Amino acid sequence: QGSFGLGRYDAPRKAAAQKAARDEAREALERGHRIVQEEGFDWGWSDPIENRVYQNCAEAYRILSAQSSGKAIDFLRTCCSDEPAEEYHYLIAVGLSDVASSQIEFEKALALAPGYVDAWVGLGNCRLSGRRFALAEEAFTRAIEIDADSVAARWNRAMVRARLGKLEEAASDFTNLIGRGVETANLHAELASIRLQARDPYGALAEI
Repeated sequence: QGSFGLGRYDAPRKAAAQKAARDEAREALERGHRIVQEEGFDWGWSDPIENRVYQNCAEAYRILSAQSSGKAIDFLRTCCSDEPAEEYHYLIAVGLSDVASSQIEFEKALALAPGYVDAWVGLGNCRLSGRRFALAEEAFTRAIEIDADSVAARWNRAMVRARLGKLEEAASDFTNLIGRGVETANLHAELASIRLQARDPYGALAEI
């Protein structure tokens, strides 16, 4: 039950972000579960370690599906001690409710896989929750450098930049998302808010 948000700290947004984090972890684990069920151990990876990682993720999903998140985290920690893998650390981070502990796990995942986009986003969200906006911006920027199509990284960076007073850059991130086909009422509402902060009422009205 991760406690990551998109930049606002009201309860509905936090609850929605927590649900999104849980859903993301569940989808990743379910994918591993399906692979093991449908394809078996020899799915086609040349490295047997990857097979074991996905098997263990499948087992963690089975535990999670029984509503035992604590047991799932304990199981993944055991997997880490036996055979470290970035997927384990990432899923532990998402499952933890303590932001500081989650940040440590995201950092461990990135130590193993510096190109792990979702872990950079998670790290940025931890920093965002701790109001370390400049460091959060750095993490989201790193994620975007790896994957320019990461909606979460660009959206969250826009929110952070707005907090830092970088209104033009924040607006640029949101318009970039629109250009990539991301069209939601929330996005236009956030962009309208930024336009108003930049004293551009006509621009704000165009987003409503």
